[in-house]
Amino acid sequence: MLLASLVVGFLAGLAYFAGLWWTAKRVPRVRAVAPFMIGSFLVRMALLMMVVFGVSRGAPVPVVVALLGVWLARQVTFAYVRRGGAAKPG
Repeated sequence: MLLASLVVGFLAGLAYFAGLWWTAKRVPRVRAVAPFMIGSFLVRMALLMMVVFGVSRGAPVPVVVALLGVWLARQVTFAYVRRGGAAKPG
């Protein structure tokens, strides 16, 4: 159960940060930036919360483990971006 929470949290975190990257790339082309950013945040956060609490069924320890997975996804994503991986065309 805890390993599943960690893996699902990691995958949900990757999806969250991929959505953040997608949003940031589109900001220059959007007329109403604030509603776009707020909407993107609300959708990403709602999906992340549904996944984390869905996999953990609300139990405290699996929630913490799933959030650890999200944090690990953040670390991986930021390391990838720092190396210039997200700047490559493609």
